[in-house]
Amino acid sequence: MSRNITNYYNTDFTYDGYIGFSQNRVRIGDSTTGQTNQGTNSISIGNQAGILEQTIGSIAIGYQAGQYTQGTSAIAIGNTAGQTNQGQNAVAIGENAGQTGQGSASIAIGLNAGQSNQLVNSIAIGITAGFRDQNASAVA
Repeated sequence: MSRNITNYYNTDFTYDGYIGFSQNRVRIGDSTTGQTNQGTNSISIGNQAGILEQTIGSIAIGYQAGQYTQGTSAIAIGNTAGQTNQGQNAVAIGENAGQTGQGSASIAIGLNAGQSNQLVNSIAIGITAGFRDQNASAVA
């Protein structure tokens, strides 16, 4: 069942249910988008974006972006960007950028940049920059 709901400062354009509905948030996508414990002031746009534990002020845009456990004020833009365990204040822009285990305050910009285990305070810019196991405070 499709529905469009706007209440309590929320905008919800999804298919079927949700759990953990909080105020001031936006969900646009399939039934799993922003599904469980989407935090206040967060945005999930795209099928399966921000499914589980998208925390306060985080943004996930793209298929499976910020899908599982996105930290406070984290940003994931692109298909599977910041997909699993994106740290707080981390930024992932580009397909697969910061995909798995992106550390807090890290930046990954570009296709596959910082894709796996990018540690805290590191920066990866460019195609496959810092692709795997980028050290803390490293620049690639």
